[in-house]
Amino acid sequence: MNKIILIEDRLDFAQNFITESAKNGYAVVHGRSYERLTEILKVHGFDSVCIVLDIKAYLREDDEVERPEFIGRALTLLNKEYPELFRVIFTADEDEFTSLKRTFNTEKIFLKTPEGLRDLWLIINETISGLELSRLEKTYEAVINVFNNGYLNDTGKRLFYQIIQTDIASLSQTRYGGHLRDMRTLQELIYKTINGVKPQIIGADMFKGDGMIDFNKLMNHLSGNRNPRNRFRPTTTVYQNSTIEHAARTIYRSCGEYVHYDPNQYTLSVHTLTALRGLISELILWSEKILK
Repeated sequence: MNKIILIEDRLDFAQNFITESAKNGYAVVHGRSYERLTEILKVHGFDSVCIVLDIKAYLREDDEVERPEFIGRALTLLNKEYPELFRVIFTADEDEFTSLKRTFNTEKIFLKTPEGLRDLWLIINETISGLELSRLEKTYEAVINVFNNGYLNDTGKRLFYQIIQTDIASLSQTRYGGHLRDMRTLQELIYKTINGVKPQIIGADMFKGDGMIDFNKLMNHLSGNRNPRNRFRPTTTVYQNSTIEHAARTIYRSCGEYVHYDPNQYTLSVHTLTALRGLISELILWSEKILK
């Protein structure tokens, strides 16, 4: 679950914000002072998606009066140490709100009203969604370029985006099947694409009469039809090394075995789902070399 840092000295407002955050799918790390802010940032500054600042807060944890200098100190710290951390500011004072909009004209500032909080959540969700997509596209840039360069089609691209944008940590085990099915479908699309573009590598004889892949036959073929009587040396052209073969078999078998949820059998954890996401990415990169 994505984390939001909240600095707010009013505990009743903070609790309401934490409740609303949970409804929007965020966990909250809460503090009441600049002193606490510095501590929170050291631990959560680089893995939080947003920071929400009250315009006035305590400077020290043992203060009893909120201080207007808080916001200046907080913004100076954030500009210096965490410039990429998305931030928003809110205030309960309508007159102060107008003044703040002029003073901090590059900041996103909202009133503590139902309308203001609605707008705050709209911009938080919209911005974080965009930031998350940008982060994913940077992480998987080489893989996404395989689609962008036309080696695999838009159907495959949509499947891949669906796979990497799924928050697997929040998936219930009963919903693993759909995620695994997407991976298996994308894997099959890769082999069918190679068959359409380079049938000399994956020919029609690698598919059964119903159009399904003859998977064991395909794996043996791509690995060079190794001869068990001669130290498993390949007898035909090798198109995939043993790492790619094992990756492909793991995707195919795991997705096939666990696509239907059965509470009586061992169920995969998020760690294996994450690993499978990496394996399908590697298979896509392999396909680019084959399709060039």
